[in-house]
Amino acid sequence: MASVRSSIVAALDVGSSKVSCAIAAPHGEGHRVLGAAMKKAYGLRKGVVTDMEAAEAAIRAAVDIAERMAGTQVDEVFVTLSGGSPASHTVGVEVTAPDRPIDDHDVRRLLRQAGARSEPGERSVLHAIPVGFSLDGESGIADPRGMVGRRLGLDVHIATAASFAQRNLEACVSRAHLRPADLIAGAYAAGLGALTDDERNLGTAVVDLGAGVTKIGMFRDGNLVHVDSVPIGGAHITNDVARILATSIDAAERLKTTRGGVFVGPQDDDTTIPVPAIGDGWTEAANQMPLSLLIGVIRPRAEEIFETVRERIESSGHAAMAGRKIVITGGGSLLSGIDRLAHDILDKPVRVGRPQNITGLPEAMSGPAHTALTGSLCFADRRLEARARLDAPVDSGRRGGFARIGRWLRENF
Repeated sequence: MASVRSSIVAALDVGSSKVSCAIAAPHGEGHRVLGAAMKKAYGLRKGVVTDMEAAEAAIRAAVDIAERMAGTQVDEVFVTLSGGSPASHTVGVEVTAPDRPIDDHDVRRLLRQAGARSEPGERSVLHAIPVGFSLDGESGIADPRGMVGRRLGLDVHIATAASFAQRNLEACVSRAHLRPADLIAGAYAAGLGALTDDERNLGTAVVDLGAGVTKIGMFRDGNLVHVDSVPIGGAHITNDVARILATSIDAAERLKTTRGGVFVGPQDDDTTIPVPAIGDGWTEAANQMPLSLLIGVIRPRAEEIFETVRERIESSGHAAMAGRKIVITGGGSLLSGIDRLAHDILDKPVRVGRPQNITGLPEAMSGPAHTALTGSLCFADRRLEARARLDAPVDSGRRGGFARIGRWLRENF
């Protein structure tokens, strides 16, 4: 079988403020980017498509530039879903074990039963991740084959999102003449892109501070065990600045990113900044305001985000094991002092996460805002591995079992 990492893969991160694309090839334990591009997002709000034509144009533009840089065309992309109100729950399924050592057939029967579950309402499964097997009530079993017991069980983490958000994003990507290979929850992608193996194994929460949505992903034992989101992000801070300081959205964004922060310094009351007026014809082109006023506008909204994140983590049921450390990513994590504010509110060790195990990214795309994009490349490796197992010749014994488990992963992971 050819190496599952021998293929070029393409990832597409479709967010509220930007659409970015990366085309990469395997390189060591990670990837080497052949081409990457970022374009301003249009037709999207809170990570959900609101204008199909505008969103399609933004996707086309980002992919076209990345393809020209890479010198190749792609027809399949792994797409990050930022919106859709992701949610988590864990389901347990159990079957009667045979009066003999458990084999591949028994595991396949259990996996098929787990994958057959449907979601109520207007929600669809985004990821179904096997967490662990159990035998006669004893959990923590990685592989039950060859064991003997009466009841074989499996816990599966189900991550869902609004069906309309998934369908519309897939349709938009398809209109750009691309095949959406898979959708990846934004928090899952951010965790794969920013967390180390130890962090995913020992328990860490990733908080991805996007423009329209703040995504939360909790990892333990190498698995994603919980996803959630807060419908507030960096764009809300920008809107607060624009409204309170009476300036344009573009000017407010520049003020936030170049002069903004969440802690007032000793000289900030005496330091003045120009705040451009809206429109033309004013007697003064810009008002002079103290820097402390800008920070005073930014901080309350940032506090609201992290206080809501704290509530979501505490109510997840995974705070004790998967929420002991926090890694913040996304464009909002670049705001001066935001990591210290997160530490104060969440009362956990905090660091700012950046893309891991990747080379060749343009400097403008190498920061925290693009961890979900690079994490989608990691997810692509996992999916391609499952496909390779499915397509491999099936021998007798354990290899055939892995191939069949790979089939279930391909359909549900």
